[in-house]
Amino acid sequence: MASKLDTPWSNSAGGVTDIFMVYGNCGMCERRIEGALAQVKGVQFANWDVDTKVMTVKYDDTAISLDDIKKKVAEAGHDTDKFRALTEVYDKPARMLSV
Repeated sequence: MASKLDTPWSNSAGGVTDIFMVYGNCGMCERRIEGALAQVKGVQFANWDVDTKVMTVKYDDTAISLDDIKKKVAEAGHDTDKFRALTEVYDKPARMLSV
């Protein structure tokens, strides 16, 4: 059973909008999280709320899956509700992770 945060909504443009949890603490995290998806083919919109930790993403589900989107965020150094960032990414200095 999908949680409330994993429920996709279709829209007339043929895209899907999903929301899910991404863990971070600040505006720098926000830039890094959103930046991780900025140039990803199929992702049309990404917005992360620093207070609620909720990522809203609109994407073409024929071009990329939600799991692949979550993996991209984890690769940038932030845990999602399904994928954890690698320790090596956590250990990099913040300036190396910034977008």
